[in-house]
Amino acid sequence: MKDEIARQLGAPDIIFNSAVIQYRWAPILEQAPDDYASQFEGCVLHNVLMAQAFVPGMIAKKWRRVIAINTECAMQCWPNQSAYAAGKHGVDGVLRVLAKEVGEHGITVNQVAPGWMVSESRSEVDRPDWYRNGLPLKRFGHDQDIANAVAFLASDLAGFITGVYLPVCGPAFDAAQSPCIALVTFAASDVTKTIRPLTCRGCPIRSGSKAKRPSVRFMIRTARRTQLALGRLASIRGSAERRERRRQCRYSPCNRATRRGAWTGQRLPPTMPMA
Repeated sequence: MKDEIARQLGAPDIIFNSAVIQYRWAPILEQAPDDYASQFEGCVLHNVLMAQAFVPGMIAKKWRRVIAINTECAMQCWPNQSAYAAGKHGVDGVLRVLAKEVGEHGITVNQVAPGWMVSESRSEVDRPDWYRNGLPLKRFGHDQDIANAVAFLASDLAGFITGVYLPVCGPAFDAAQSPCIALVTFAASDVTKTIRPLTCRGCPIRSGSKAKRPSVRFMIRTARRTQLALGRLASIRGSAERRERRRQCRYSPCNRATRRGAWTGQRLPPTMPMA
């Protein structure tokens, strides 16, 4: 496959790994060892072999993307998910290490973690109501949501984002369960100006590669908004510190004695004890 792609297309700009091996879910005490081996091969080795095959040719170009599909199950760890969660946890570890190893070459490595999505092959009728009711957004996601997240990570807008596990699942788990989750927030109105909407049948990578570069006006406006937000945060933090200093000074023994002398006209001693 590597030689055929190199002959027809050359070194790839974007690697998108989403293959997985299906198996029968069961409790750990009943799960066959072969199922764990198949998930290791389909998840971990799959990403390792793709990186070994294509990343060396991407290093010379100083701008490339590696994107893989993970899963919410890696953080849910619900019953009967052990083999799948173990394989996807392996993917998370491998790609985080890869992000640190190839980052100096301008290559970003990120993951998208879908939940139970609605697609052409799976409608909402095929999805359980208890799952939807447990989501903060109270609705199922669609495959279009996954395509948009992949296109974002493949675009120049995500040029300074690497090593990210991005949940696109509602989320169906508490983000506080894992300290390694990085949540990316951006304004939808601004992103739609720079990335064209994708269709479910279209290739997200090919469509994402045609995305327009952000205009200078857009980047300046975004930088100004960020600067204003940081300024407000610093102002709030400074105000809180000033209030705390005034509170401590107000209730210090020195200040209480000073105010008492001023109110009663009493003569204060030449030296006052410090708090």
